Amino acid sequence: MLNNKKGQSEMMGFIVIVVLVIVAIMIFLIISIRNKESNIESKDIENLLTSVMHYTTECAIVSEPRYSSVEDLIKSCFDNEKCSNLDKMACDYLYEIIENIMEDVIKSEGAVSGWRLSIISRVNEEEEPFFSISGGNMTGVVFGGQRIVSSGGVELIARLNLGYD
Repeated sequence: MLNNKKGQSEMMGFIVIVVLVIVAIMIFLIISIRNKESNIESKDIENLLTSVMHYTTECAIVSEPRYSSVEDLIKSCFDNEKCSNLDKMACDYLYEIIENIMEDVIKSEGAVSGWRLSIISRVNEEEEPFFSISGGNMTGVVFGGQRIVSSGGVELIARLNLGYD
């Protein structure tokens, strides 16, 4: 009878160890899955991107006082045009203006640790990046949004990602 109880207690010890190992593996899997799902689509980021697109710049592609919005500036950058009043290429000015806008966003939103704006051209379902700018440190959870801008027969997809610590 004593041998039987000793065998039962060894078996219970073995089961406890197996359960602890299974729990540890589950915790590890949950943590690793959360880290892979770090880019989350957000309506707030899409709204921010829409606001950025409507921002009126000091660049006049055609002539003053017809100043271009950021959205128009993206189209002009894609078409390799120049700001007639600033004597700058549209792409160069676009870098400057996006950097300034996003610096202001980071100042007003203390939790944002970094950002990235990528613009991709899509023709016949083929995507090719043509513009990208980023700032800060993209760590933690990354929220993103996108907006499609049409330029002739080409779709320009603007993707904005914000990293939050």
